[in-house]
Amino acid sequence: MISLKKVLLSGAAIAALTFSLPAIAADHGAAHHDEMPADQGAPDDHAEAPVEDHPMLQMEEEHELSVEEHHAPSGDTTLMVTETTTTTTTAATPPAARHHEVAGKNLCQSGHMQSPINIAEYMPESLAKLKIAYAPTKLAVVNNGDAIGVRYEPGSKFMSADKVYDLLGFSFHSPSEHYVNGAPYPVEMQLMHRAEDGGMAALGVMMKLGAANPAIQKILDNVPTSGGETVRADVMLDMVELLPSQGNYYVYDGSLTMPPCTEGVKWHVLKQPIELSLDQLHAFQMLYPMNARSVQPLNGRIVSGSQSGS
Repeated sequence: MISLKKVLLSGAAIAALTFSLPAIAADHGAAHHDEMPADQGAPDDHAEAPVEDHPMLQMEEEHELSVEEHHAPSGDTTLMVTETTTTTTTAATPPAARHHEVAGKNLCQSGHMQSPINIAEYMPESLAKLKIAYAPTKLAVVNNGDAIGVRYEPGSKFMSADKVYDLLGFSFHSPSEHYVNGAPYPVEMQLMHRAEDGGMAALGVMMKLGAANPAIQKILDNVPTSGGETVRADVMLDMVELLPSQGNYYVYDGSLTMPPCTEGVKWHVLKQPIELSLDQLHAFQMLYPMNARSVQPLNGRIVSGSQSGS
């Protein structure tokens, strides 16, 4: 069994190489919809506009010029800029506005391939391994009025089905937007990626209660509570601390979970959760007690899941 934490590297090497997330789900055999095994479910304690309108994409584009010179971290990850800078921008919309089904003609009401979904059954397949090359990044924590997130420096890559995407950033939703076997996890981290042709891919990472996560604590310690963005040039964030050790996943065609709910997003939801502490969960919920969109109907879509040997 290959551990993701063993193959994710820091510094220049990770910017130059692509690493595989092994697909090691239990083999369910038959090539038909199977009911999800109990051990794949949530734990007992789980509680028409362009794509660029998505808040994480807005923040990434608004600051594109300012981060260009920092394209990727240097090879020596011990050399960090000691100057601390803080910038604040105005939140794009009032709190939680995007997570309510708003009036108007957009895909949030009319779409047939909407996200999130309840993953209750799936098609076991020999899915291609997800390949990632996420470099450490200077910490840039965003509070856009709907969620807490992190804007990522350019240069980190994600590959799915031979298509390469750039990591833009990620956000946190509590409870999780995707359900597993009819129940949510306490938190879901959603990483958003965009390809050169404009295609979007999302990676969902579930979180369950357990040990405190140092990377999550870095983010919580730098949240701009009044909205906007906090940039810490002296603090580095490494995605190795925010990804599970196993790479088996579910995949389906969906949408952005915030208006305009643009469809055509390739969703990947990792089966293995990571942990955060109860105090860390409460810190998220103090800011946004509930910032998850309701589960959407499948409308005939097929959810695929990696199986043993993928």
